[in-house]
Order: sequence, then structure tokens, then C-alpha cells
Amino acid sequence: MTQGDWTNLFIKTSLLLGLFTAQGHAQVQFSAPVPVDTLSFGTTFIWAADVHEDHIPDLLVGRYTLLRKGVWLYPGLENAQFGEAVLVDSTLSRPVFGRPLDLNQDPFTDLVIVSGVEHGKVWAYTNQGGTFTEKTLIDSVHFPTGLQVQDLDRDGNTDLIVLGDLFLGLYFSHGNGSFTKIVLPTLSEYYSVTVADFTGDGFPDLAVGGVHVLLFVQQGDGSFLYDSLRSASLVPVGMVVLRVWQGDMNGDSFPDLVTFHASTLQWVPNLGNGFFGPPQVINSDITGLPDVYPIDLDLDGDIDLLVTHPQEGTVVWYPNLGAGDFGPSQIIGQGPVASLRHVLGTDLNQDTLPDVVWADPLSVQVQVPMAIHESQEPTRTKDDFFVTANGTRLKVHAPDRGFFSLYSLDGRLLFKDRLPGGTHFLDRKLRPGVYAAQFRTHNQVFRTKFLMLH
Repeated sequence: MTQGDWTNLFIKTSLLLGLFTAQGHAQVQFSAPVPVDTLSFGTTFIWAADVHEDHIPDLLVGRYTLLRKGVWLYPGLENAQFGEAVLVDSTLSRPVFGRPLDLNQDPFTDLVIVSGVEHGKVWAYTNQGGTFTEKTLIDSVHFPTGLQVQDLDRDGNTDLIVLGDLFLGLYFSHGNGSFTKIVLPTLSEYYSVTVADFTGDGFPDLAVGGVHVLLFVQQGDGSFLYDSLRSASLVPVGMVVLRVWQGDMNGDSFPDLVTFHASTLQWVPNLGNGFFGPPQVINSDITGLPDVYPIDLDLDGDIDLLVTHPQEGTVVWYPNLGAGDFGPSQIIGQGPVASLRHVLGTDLNQDTLPDVVWADPLSVQVQVPMAIHESQEPTRTKDDFFVTANGTRLKVHAPDRGFFSLYSLDGRLLFKDRLPGGTHFLDRKLRPGVYAAQFRTHNQVFRTKFLMLH
């Protein structure tokens, strides 16, 4: 992209954000579904990653059906198009979970796959210049049920969290493809896990779905302890929780929980110290097991939810109107009943607008910009919070002491700094793109500002 392209994109994005602010709640519109692979059924996971380091997202897909069995790579092209599918591995009995990550501190995105049902295996695939060449067995897991990746001990290496029905294992990466394994106590059957700093101490914690939600709090050295008091604050206690996700639903800079149990999708507000308030029901009548992807789809600064409704064959957008108040759902995509089970939100065509990938069949829908209205930049005063960027250097004006947070557009907290009042310069390694910045002081939240880096 040229400097002029970035400038035009920045103006376009700024005008769009002005429209969002003026209306209070933005609408979104998408292209018709475009099939990437009409033969794709039995999908078990979808992830987007820049496998070839060409700044274009590729798709990594796992399947268990005979026609397209194995792990597949769909090379990304310009304008949200994809090339011919490349088979990464056809020998896996059933690839149930997969995550892209960096295993060895090189520029290329590697891959971890969990395969099998009763006798599961955890595999690592090393990316050599855009091709997954080396396959290494990490461990065996009985009845695998979940996989997450995160730098748990803050050493710069991405670690693994692997679930089995009665197993919760942490695999701490040494940055060279090897791991140290630690097994946490079996307190329940385990179905799902999500990672965030729930207690606000700067260290990632674990929220695990099982017989209710179990919170494992990090002690600051990479070790984790089950916190029964904080877990008891999560409602409903004693109810089997099949899926958990995290994101800041109400804009207070604290990661909240999104859970699914029985037929109910809800979010649970984090009070700021890892204790949680009463759950807020989003939908109490979902049939089947949904997939949920938290993302700010309309770029209004609030984390929305993309949700599959398998028994209806739909992908649905639940818009967050602010403070965790979700408006009426809107159908984005329609696929075969009982087959549409997976959804992902990501920018496929580098226009800063989140697009949608779903399966089955594997399809993409590109977000189309709404009509652009003129907007006027508000006058800044010394009491304003604002942030600008020069390269990777951020200039932040804090109206008072508090916390400055920077988020990706899919709701991931990239960093949080405690700042005194005044103007500050922060050096951060950030890729080009649009980010959401927020400053919180005491119980007052300054609404999100958007920032483009080029």
C-alpha cells in the first residue's frame, strides 16, 4: 500500500467512525456468501493466519469427512479471494482443534493440531517459508476437548493449554519447539477454556468450562491455583457450562466472560478483581452447540458477538449497543441446517472492516462500507483523552491518572499501562492496521478512540 492509499483509507475510516458516533449504533452490510470450497463438510476448526508472510491472511481448516479429511491451507489472494487448497496433513484420524502460533521465534506462523477422539494426540507443525514441513508429537491426551494458545508466563514464547475430559495441561514453550508440561488438578470434566487477566494483576488467568466455570488464577510465576471464591461468584454454580469465551463487553477495561450452558448464551461482568456480577442473558433459546466469535464488527468501540445457530443454519450478529446491552440479532449468513457450525471474524481484504468466514460449506462474506457522511472532529481540550501515532510510537494524552489500554479489532487486549495525567510517549511493536484505544480513570470510562498505524 502506498502512503496515498493509507491516507485515503484513514480518511474513509474516520468518516465511517463519525457516522457510528452520530447514530449511536451502526448497521453493517455484507456481500452475498462466496464459497471458498463447496466440498468442505465436517469442518472442525477455522483460523486465519498469514502463513506466507505476504500480509494477506490465509485460512487453516480442519475436517474429518473422507472427501476433505485432514488439515487444509487455503492461500489468501487479493480482495478476499483464495487459491487452490493445499493439504497439510491427511494422516490425522480426526483433527478436532487447531491454532496458528509461533513455535520457534522465526518470522513464520506455525501450527498446533489436536487430533483423535478417545486416544488424542497433540501435534506441532513447523512452517518453513510458507510450507508446513516438520511434524512433531507433543503429547497424548485422552478424549481431547479444547485448545488455547497464550504466553502464560510472559517470556515471549506462546504456550499451550490443552483440555481432555478429565485433563487440564499447560505446555510452557521454550521457544525452540520444545515444551515443559504441567498438569493442573482434575476438579471436573473440562469442556472449554479461555485466557485473560481476570484479576487485574497483569498475569493471564484461566476460565474453564465444566461443571460450572472454574477460575484458575496465576500466581505471577507461571503457576496456577484454583480459586474457589472467585469461581463461586460465577453463575450458575453447578450448571454444566459447555463453552466459555472472553472479551470486554461493557467497556470498563476488564475482561468479562461469555458462556453457553443448556440453551442459554450470556455474558458475565467482571467486577474488576476477578469476582463476577449477575449474568446478562443474550439469548435463552439456542438449539445445538453454537460457535461464538467476539469482535467489534461495526467498529463502534463495543465488542459484538458473531454466533452460529446450527439448527437454523445461520450466522448471526448480536450488536453490542454499549455497556453490554445487546440489541436484536441480525442474520448475516445462511447455510445448510445443522452444517453451519463455525464462524470467524477477520479483515480479509485489508480495508480495516471485519469480514466473516463460516462453514460449512467454507464461505466468506466481505463487509461492504455503509454510506459515508461528513463528520467533524471535536475540539480537544486539556481534559480530553486522545492518542496519535508516529510509526510504532504512540502519543497518549491522559486527562488524569488511570489505565491506558490498546485492543485489536477482535477485542484482544494487546497491552495495558498505568499512566499519570499528562502526555506520554509509548514505544510498541504493532503491525499496520486499526486499533481501539481506551483510557479509564477510577470509575469513569473515556469512550474508545480509534487509531490507524501505517
